[in-house]
Amino acid sequence: MILRLVDIYEEIAMRMPGECIFIIGDMNARVGEFNNNILTPLQNALLKECRKSSDLKVNTRGKGVTEKFLEHDLILLNGRSLSDYPAAMTYISPQGSSVIDLCWSNTVGSTHVHNFNVLDIPSSPHLPICLYLVDITKTKVGLNVDDLNEAITFSVKHAATQCNMQKQVKSLPPGSRTRPWYDHECRKSRQKVIQSLKDLRRSLYTSQAHLRFTNARKEHSNLIQACSRQPNMYL
Repeated sequence: MILRLVDIYEEIAMRMPGECIFIIGDMNARVGEFNNNILTPLQNALLKECRKSSDLKVNTRGKGVTEKFLEHDLILLNGRSLSDYPAAMTYISPQGSSVIDLCWSNTVGSTHVHNFNVLDIPSSPHLPICLYLVDITKTKVGLNVDDLNEAITFSVKHAATQCNMQKQVKSLPPGSRTRPWYDHECRKSRQKVIQSLKDLRRSLYTSQAHLRFTNARKEHSNLIQACSRQPNMYL
């Protein structure tokens, strides 16, 4: 999968020379603080030259991803921005925490990074990561927007098929996202989860704070399930 991802990057870089390119997502790769050396000095005062991370473990996949991406002068943004230093955990489960949702940038893209952080939206074990950009300019390329979209979509779908990452997703009917049962108790429970997540980060991910957060998230999930099963009382 790593080699295929590199192939996709090379194809996009060839079609869009001189443009900002970012590779973002769950890579199941724990990179720790492995190989922090940047071959090309950063041209962005908002980014740290040397990364720091809350997750110091490096697995085989993380080492492989880092080595391949560094060969293409890609820069890992986790643990390098003002709002994510050291890199915050992006995956938190009862079994443990890790930084596996990563954001890589090419050299051009790194000059347009305003900020990067992990959001306080603990709806699942994976926490959303957010990249803030400034001063993105458009340049003319050989293909129009539709052709570029088609080429990129095909490459991503093809890679997903080869890696057995595709799955069927059922769309929800109109109005199904309306939740009249989501009351004050539900909102209060959610705030408790968010606060426990902030406490977990401030504690530098101690085992006690980790347990409090995962318990709060589980209690909130159970409450949501219980309330959603009784919609008739709100009609």
